[in-house]
Amino acid sequence: MSAGASSQGVSKLKELLFDGEADHLAELANRLDALGNSHEELRNALAERRAFEEGARAELSRRLDAVHDRVGTDDRFSSSVASVLDTALTRAERENHGELRAALAPVMVPTVKTEILNSKDTLVEALYPMTGQMVKAYVRSAMKDLINQVNRRLESNALMLRVKSITTGRSMAELALAESQRIEVEELLLIRRGTGELIARWPEKNSPNNHDHVLGGVLSAINSFATEALESDENALRQIDLGESQVYLRGSPNHLLAAKCKGTAGSSIEQIIDDEFLKTVSALHGDDVRVSEIASSGLAALGPRLDQRISEQYELLDRPALGVSPATLLLILIGLPLVGWIAWSTYTTYETTRVREAARGIIATSSEIKGYPTTISVGPRGRELTISGLAPSRDAAEALLARLGHALPETAIDSHLSVVPQGARDTTQDIVDLRERIAKLNAEIPRRAALRALFNADRAFADAGIHLDRLAALAATSENATTRRLAATSSAISGPLKNANTAIADARAAMQAALPAVTERRQIAETLTKRANALEVAIDKLAQQSELVGISAKPATEPAATLAGESAQPEYVVGAERLDLLGQRLQLITVALVQAELTRAAIPKPKPPAVVQNQPYQPSARELLRNFIEDNAIFFSDQIAYRNDNEANATLDELAKLVVETHAFIRIVGYTDERGSSSRNTTLSERRAEHVRAALITRGVPAENLIAIGRLSQFDISPATGTDSPNRRVEFELAFKGEGGP
Repeated sequence: MSAGASSQGVSKLKELLFDGEADHLAELANRLDALGNSHEELRNALAERRAFEEGARAELSRRLDAVHDRVGTDDRFSSSVASVLDTALTRAERENHGELRAALAPVMVPTVKTEILNSKDTLVEALYPMTGQMVKAYVRSAMKDLINQVNRRLESNALMLRVKSITTGRSMAELALAESQRIEVEELLLIRRGTGELIARWPEKNSPNNHDHVLGGVLSAINSFATEALESDENALRQIDLGESQVYLRGSPNHLLAAKCKGTAGSSIEQIIDDEFLKTVSALHGDDVRVSEIASSGLAALGPRLDQRISEQYELLDRPALGVSPATLLLILIGLPLVGWIAWSTYTTYETTRVREAARGIIATSSEIKGYPTTISVGPRGRELTISGLAPSRDAAEALLARLGHALPETAIDSHLSVVPQGARDTTQDIVDLRERIAKLNAEIPRRAALRALFNADRAFADAGIHLDRLAALAATSENATTRRLAATSSAISGPLKNANTAIADARAAMQAALPAVTERRQIAETLTKRANALEVAIDKLAQQSELVGISAKPATEPAATLAGESAQPEYVVGAERLDLLGQRLQLITVALVQAELTRAAIPKPKPPAVVQNQPYQPSARELLRNFIEDNAIFFSDQIAYRNDNEANATLDELAKLVVETHAFIRIVGYTDERGSSSRNTTLSERRAEHVRAALITRGVPAENLIAIGRLSQFDISPATGTDSPNRRVEFELAFKGEGGP
C-alpha cells in the first residue's frame, strides 16, 4: 500500500477515534459562547438600567432647575414667557398654518433672505472650520466603525463569504461591506417647502414635544439654506448624515420628501428611491386638504413598496454569478472529490485483490513448487507483484514466473525466489506422518504390554501345569503323606488354572488385531481380575503347604508393589500383568515342589525299594520348540549384520527344522540398544526382524507362519554397549494362528 493510502487510512482512523471527542468539545464551546453571550446581555442590561436611573435623576434635576429658571428671577421669568410665546406660535403654525404664514411670511422670509445674502461670506467663514472638524471627526469615527464591522463579519462568516465571492465574482471585502451597509427605511416625512410644515408621516405615531414638526422645519431650512446660499438650484441637497442614520431628500417646487434610513444606499438603491419619490411627489396637486389626504395614503403605500423593491434589489445583487447557490456549490466542491476518492479506492482495492487471488491460484496449481513455501506481496492497483520463497529448481521458478506473466500481463513481477539444492524439500508431511506413527505406537503400547503379559502368563501356566503333572506322578509313586497332601492341594488348582487359561486365550484373541472398544476392554479387565483373584486364593493355599515342608514360595517381585507402581496403566493391563505375576509365582512353587520331591526321592532309604524301570520322559516337538525359542536368540553387531555368522546360521537351521516339524506360528521380534532416536530404532528393529524372517524362509519355513515386528525394549538385558551389546538381538515367540492375516 502506498504512502498516500496509508496517510488516508490514518486520517480516517483519527476521525473515527476523535470524532466523538470533537463533538463534545464543540458542544462545550457552544455552551461557553452561550454563557458569554448571556453574561454580556446581563452586563448590558445592568448598564442600561444604570444609565436609565442616571437619566431619570438627571431629568428630575433638570426639571427642578427648569422650574427655578422660569420663576426664580425676572430674567428667568422673561425667558419663560418667551418660551410660552414660542409654543403658542408653534401651535398656531400647526393648527392655523395658513393664517400664520400669511401673517409672518411677508416679514420673516425677506428678512432671513436679506441677512443670509448680506452675511453669506461671514457665515461660510464661521461655519467652515466647525463643519470641517465635525466632518473629519465623523468620517474618522464612521470609518473605524465600518472597519470593525467588516472585520467582525469576515471573522465570523469567512467561509460563506468566500463561497459567495466565488459564486458572485465579487471580492470578500465588497460583500462584507455591502452586508454591513444594507439600507433599511425607518421613516418617511412629507414637508411643505418654505414653511417646514409636516404634511404627512409614515409610519404614523405621536412624537413628544413636536419632534417631527421641528425636524421638518430644520430639514426645510437646511435645504433652503443650501440651495440659496450656494446658488445651486440644479443640484439640490439630496442627503444629510445624522450619524447612525441617513436622510435622503427629494423635492418639488412646493413639497420636500425625506426618508430617514439606517445604512447606506448604493447607486441602484438611490435610483429606486428617486423613482418612488418622483411618483409620490408628482401626485400631490390640489388644495391643502386634498394634498394632506393624498400624502397620507401615498406615504402609507410608499413605505412597504420601498422595502419590497429594496429587498428585491438586494436579492438580485446577491444572486450567484454562476447560477449556483453557495450551499449547492459547497456541496459540489466537497461531494465530487469525495465520490472520486471512494470510486478510486474501490477500483484500487478491486484490482489489488484480483491480482492477489489470481497469483495465489496460479501458485496453488503449480505442481513444480508444491510443498515449497512462497509469499506474495501486491502493490496498489496490482501494478507490482513481488514473489519470494523457495523453489526446487531454476526451471520450476521460471515456469511459475512465465505463468504469472501470461496471466497478469499488466503487472510488473519482481521475483525473489531462491533455489534450494536437490533433495531439500518440505518435511512437514514427513513430520506429520512420524507424529501419527508415534501416536499410534503410544496407543499400541498398553495393548502390546497386555499381550506380552498374557503370553508370559500363558507360558508360565503351561510350565506350571507340566510341573504339577510331574508332581502328581511323583505323588502317585510316593508313600510320603506330605507329598500326597501337596499333590491333592495342587490338583485343586486345576480348576482356577483352567479358567485363567480360558480368560487369557479370550483376551489375547480379542486384543490380537487391534485394541477393542471401551466396553469390551472393561469386560476383559473384570474377567482377568476375577480369574486372578480365584487363582491367587488357590496359589496361597499351595504356598502355605509348601512352607510347611520348608520351601520358600515368595515371588521375586511382590504383586502389590508392582500394581502400586503401575496404577496409571489401564485396568486390563493391570489384570494381565497380575496374571503374569501369579504365573511366575505358581511356576516357582511347582518347580520347587518337583525339585523337593526329586531330592527326597534321591535320599537313600534303609531298605532299598525294588527297582522300577521308568520310561525316560520324551518331550514333544512343541515343547522342544518352546524350550528352544526360550533359550536362543540371534545377536547383531551393527545394523543387520550378525555378531557371529556361524552361531546365527546354526540357530536358524535348528529353529527352521522345529518350525517345519510342528507347523507352529513364530513371532520374530527385533530389538535395538539405547542408542539412536525412537523412530530410527523402530525402523532398525523391524529391519532385523525382516532379515531373520527372510533367512528362515530360505530354509523352508512357510512365509505365512512367520511374523516379523520391531519392538522398543523397555528393559535392556545387558548394560553392555556397542557392537557386542546383547541388546541388539532378535527373539522368537509363539504366535497365534491367524495373527499374520489370512
